[in-house]
Order: sequence, then C-alpha cells, then structure tokens
Amino acid sequence: MSDLLDLPPREAATALGQWLVARGEPAYRLNQVLPRLWQRPVASWADALELPAPLRRALEVEWPFGRLG
Repeated sequence: MSDLLDLPPREAATALGQWLVARGEPAYRLNQVLPRLWQRPVASWADALELPAPLRRALEVEWPFGRLG
C-alpha cells in the first residue's frame, strides 16, 4: 500500500476504512485511527496506544509511515 499521508484525507479515510472492515474491525476504529494521521500524529503506529497491539502491528505492516532520508 501507499503511504496514507500521500493521499488526500478523504481518500485516506476511504482506503483505511475499507481495510479496517476487511479485517473485521469495529466501525469506531476508523475514528480512532484517522486523528493519528493529522490531528494528533504519531511517529509510528506503535505510539498509538489507544489502539490494540495487534491492530498497531497490522497498521505498521500494511500502512507504515514514510520517512524522510
């Protein structure tokens, strides 16, 4: 997948929402994840402690944050 931060917010929300549904996550997870992209950003998904550890690990694999060189 591409870096979510490379997408416009609406497209990122759609892509992330579809991914969460496919994983069987509850609908409210999208509202927990999206603020971590722009309103309360984290350096890595591991820092989003309000999310369960298995979801944080899956986000790191599927949607890692790009890093500047």
